[in-house]
This record gives sequence, C-alpha cells and structure tokens, in this order.
Amino acid sequence: MSSRKRALGFVLTLAGLLALAAPAAAASEFEDTLLHLASRALGQGDLATAANRYQRVLSQNPGSAAAHVGLGDVSVRRGDLAGAAEHYQAALGIDPSLAVAQLGLAELAHARGDAAQARARLDAALEVAPLDPRLHQRRLEWTGLAPAGSVAGPKAVHARARAHPYDPRAQLALARLAIAEGDEATARAALETALMTADLAPGAAPGAARLLAKLDATERRFVPVHLYADQTVRADPGWEFELRLAWARASAALRPLLATTFVPIAIHPFSSEGVPEDLDSIDRAMLASIERTPLDGIIAGFTRRVSPRTPRAHRLGEARYFGRELVVRINPKDLEGRTLAHEVLHLYGAMHLSPEIPSLMNPSGGEWLLDPYNAAILRVTASRRFGPGPFERNVLQHVDEAALAEALVHAIVVNVRFRNAGIEEALAEARTSRVVGRMRARRATADDSQLAPVARLTAYVLIRADRPAEGVLMMESAARLYGPRSAEGRAAQKQADRWRAAYKAFLAP
Repeated sequence: MSSRKRALGFVLTLAGLLALAAPAAAASEFEDTLLHLASRALGQGDLATAANRYQRVLSQNPGSAAAHVGLGDVSVRRGDLAGAAEHYQAALGIDPSLAVAQLGLAELAHARGDAAQARARLDAALEVAPLDPRLHQRRLEWTGLAPAGSVAGPKAVHARARAHPYDPRAQLALARLAIAEGDEATARAALETALMTADLAPGAAPGAARLLAKLDATERRFVPVHLYADQTVRADPGWEFELRLAWARASAALRPLLATTFVPIAIHPFSSEGVPEDLDSIDRAMLASIERTPLDGIIAGFTRRVSPRTPRAHRLGEARYFGRELVVRINPKDLEGRTLAHEVLHLYGAMHLSPEIPSLMNPSGGEWLLDPYNAAILRVTASRRFGPGPFERNVLQHVDEAALAEALVHAIVVNVRFRNAGIEEALAEARTSRVVGRMRARRATADDSQLAPVARLTAYVLIRADRPAEGVLMMESAARLYGPRSAEGRAAQKQADRWRAAYKAFLAP
C-alpha cells in the first residue's frame, strides 16, 4: 500500500472516530442549551415555551432530572400541584440526592398545610446540600424567630430550639441547657448557629461567644462583621444566608491561624448602580452608604458585578492592608470561599508572595496552605482590634511591635529574593526568546503594586521599633516599588530623606 493510501486510511479512521464522539458531545451541549433557555423562559413567565423546551430535553434524554424539576416548577406556576409532585418525584427517582427536587416537594407540602412533611423534606434537602443558601432561607421563613420571653423546663427549651432553629436566643438557651446536661456536642452546634445568625438577634451574640470560648478552654477571639450587599447580590434568593455561610466557612478555615470567629451582627443594603465595576469604586459606594461608622468590627461589602478587563480592576477581592474594610466579588466558582479568606488575612497583615511559593496569599493560586512567612505575621497580629482610627490604635497597641517588625521584614526579604530570582530567570530566557523573557519578567514583578504599601508600612514599624537604619532602607525600597516617578514613590522617597536627616547621628555613614 502506498504511503498516500495509508495516510488517507488514517484520516478516514480518525474521521470515523470523531463522528462517533461528536454526536454525544453535541447532544450534551444541546441539552444544556435547552435547559438554560427553558430556565430563562420560566424566569420571564413564558410557561408554554419553558414547558416545550423541558419536554424536548426529555424526549432526547428521558433520564434528565433537571428537566423534570423544570417541569415541576412550570406545573406549580400553572397551579397543577399534583403534576408538580409527579415531576419532582420523578427527578428524585433519577437522582435521590437532588436537593432542589426535595425543596419542590417541601414547598408543595407547606402549601397544603402539612408543616411536618415540609420540614422533613427540607431537612432531607439540607442533608445533601448543607451549603445551599436557598434552603436555609426558606427554613428561616417557615420557622422565624421565637416569641420574646423565656420558657420553663428542659422539654420546652428543646422544643423551642427545634421549632426556631435559626433564632440565636433559642439556640443560646439550648446551649446553656446542653452544657448543664454535659452534652457539649449539642451545645457547640447550637452556639455556632447562634453566632452565624447573630444579625437576627445581636443581643445573644456576646453570651454565645463567652460560652463557646469556655467550651474551647482556649483563648478564642470574636470579631463582629458588618455586612453590606449591593443590588446584584440582593437579587438572588437566599442571599443573606449566602453571606452568613461564607463567613462561617471563613471562620472555620482561618481558626487554626487566628483562633478567631467572625460574627455577622448586621446585614445592610447598598447600591453600586452608576459607579464603575472596579472594586475601589464599589468600595467607595459602600462607604458612602454608611451613616454611622461602626465602633467595632470588620466592614465587608459584597457584589456580583462582573470584573472589568483592566488588570487592577480584575481582582475578585480587595482589602485595606491592616485596615478594617474589604470588598469581595461573589464568585459561584469559589465554593470554598478562598477569596474571602485571602482578603481577611490582608486585614491581619498577610501579604502577597512570589507565585513560586504555594500559599493562600497567592491570588492566582488555589492553595489553602499558608506559607510560613505570613504565618509568622499572623501569630503576632491575631490579637489586633477593628475599630475607627489609625493603624497605631487598632494594631500596634495590641501587638508586640518588635516581633511584628521582624516578621514583616522577613516576609519582604523572602519575597524580594524570589522576585529577583524570577527576574534573573527572565533575563536568561530573553537571550533565547524575548516573548518568554517578557512573560517571565511580568510574572516576577506582578505584585509590586501590592508590595509597595506593605514596605511603606513596615518602614514605619521599624522606626517605632528603634531600627532607624532599616526603616530608612525599607522606605527607600517602597519608593522604588511604587515607581520613582509616581506620586506615591516621590512621597515615600521624601519621607526616607526626612528620616535620614533626622536619624543622621544613628545611621552608619
């Protein structure tokens, strides 16, 4: 056989394989598209179009649980509750772990007045989807807060806590009873719930915090958080619980580092309409909405607005270094809440490091492991406070300044060392490929804009720690990182010159 015929045979064989694979992929894409279009039609109130599209999905894939759920939702809107129940049951027959189908059946039970069945269905949905904010929100709407006043007897305390699972006062009473009965597991769970939903009854938070600290038998700090959600967040059902759950996850993830629980004590709306999409602008809109600055705690804003294309504005989160404010874009792909945890650590002084170092503090990475350099900073700063006023009042008055200076300098030196190594590699690559060399250089210097304010603040800490020579050098480094032609760079250099003159007698010639 000639080489041309062999090549032709290979091409035909490859074409045949592709022909076998293509229909399956195309069918899956077509089904996903139809489901999306059906959902959109349902949201617009076009029930006939939505039903038609869901039926088309089932005609091609009878095992589509999502199509059955969609048809159940259409039936509810049409008032056909029996038909809706059939479709939700069919969806569960295909996928028993489908929480949204359980929620549909719970809604039907609630509509016909069967509270026990509704609660059982909702509990089953929460078993398989404990982080779904819609489920928690519906449960709160059905159970609400308990009537004011105390109840007598253990049975009444347990009954009220079961009837009102998100009422911080009911959960605090249950925790006190459970501690008296020696049931620490029940007490801990009740207290964690009371703190997660503290905004519903803020008066219960201090008592819950004290009891939980007592159960831990170790020092645990409690930081109040004031939540602000813009119109894009508030458009989704269950958004309040989405924010509460996000902070609960952040507390759990960061507790080994900070020994701290973050307690949402208030949830407020704000509007970001009419301002640019970058986080600086959204942050200013949030701050402008605050009539009275909270006396204690973190101020956290949330948005779903899509990030623009410019590199600085593309960030998913932004926090004021050693400040008390942060803004985060809620990202459905970030289910673990890494962005929020990352930004919280900036408030405690953690800094971006070289991308070569695996760390939670690398914005572009996916690691939850914290590098040892930032961990050393957090060991010093975990006891900081969050309130109005300057860095000195909220941080330096509550930490060991000498230890903080040492930890910050060490992290910066390591960062620069890795950065310089990256620049050297970029120069070496440029000898053979200018394109690759430029890419490596950009990667090596990508976080200079983040490192500059860190270096500037570290310089102040060094001066306060009676290390003037290092303080002057660090401020000069900040000027170079900002860029000598930038306004910030010129200001940093002027400060370094003033310090050099003031401490001339203490500086080596």
